[in-house]
Amino acid sequence: MSIRAGELGPLLVGRIVTALRRIHYVFEEAVDAEEGAIEFTFEDGDVFLFDSGSDGSELRVQRERWVDPFESPLPPENVEYVAEYGKYTAFDVSSSTPYAGLIGASIDAVDEILLPDSRVSGLVVTVGGSVVRFETLADELRVQITSGV
Repeated sequence: MSIRAGELGPLLVGRIVTALRRIHYVFEEAVDAEEGAIEFTFEDGDVFLFDSGSDGSELRVQRERWVDPFESPLPPENVEYVAEYGKYTAFDVSSSTPYAGLIGASIDAVDEILLPDSRVSGLVVTVGGSVVRFETLADELRVQITSGV
């Protein structure tokens, strides 16, 4: 889903967050929680997945849940690949700090972070007194949550 400036706010404002997942890279059981996609599930069951775009600077938005391409059972060649290189894994963070404070809250505002050519590279989302900032930086999505704003 290609998003132009000004389109995301009307799609998100007023929605109630019911679940959040982060997609992090895992290698040898070490989780890189510094970066990775974020997935919002809303009261009506709609899902928005936000991640770094293929160009490394534009925000990619999908209206679907993230699906693990390496979900079990894996063929032997994929088992070897995952053991050698790792893989992305979804984590339900709905009950984890600082994400738990967003569950059950309504999105109050969405401000876009724009590139010089007006493409969207990230969002600043106000959710029930917290601010969630996510932005594509050097091919990765960085997420920062400030609670009690």
